[in-house]
Amino acid sequence: MAKTRYTLDDWNAVRERLRLGDTVRGAAEACGVNRGAVLRWSHMGEPPDWMVAPMGYEVDPEGPAPAGRSAGQRLSFEDRAYIAAMSSQGCGPAEIALKVGVHRTTVARELARCAEGAYDPREAHLDARRRAR
Repeated sequence: MAKTRYTLDDWNAVRERLRLGDTVRGAAEACGVNRGAVLRWSHMGEPPDWMVAPMGYEVDPEGPAPAGRSAGQRLSFEDRAYIAAMSSQGCGPAEIALKVGVHRTTVARELARCAEGAYDPREAHLDARRRAR
């Protein structure tokens, strides 16, 4: 039997059903997720790393920036993907920061963390999650 790869949407749907009082079995049936996965997720505080950073995420740097955040809130994966897309087009930290809605030093630090090679939003996001723990 092949292993099913669940998405972050599945995780969020299951967590919401559990938060509303559903049983593990009820959440599994309602969301179409294996009961074993729901049971494991019910004991986890956050989704597994492989679920957080999707591989095929594409960003149009000319398009709208990610949704705004309140002051002090961490960068999301979408923010990091947007930073990567704009950086690859030659935009500087000040210009990127203006579009994303953060201070320019936040963007400069984010880009500096990836000293070797191009900035990878997946690696940066997983690294930030590890540091936050």
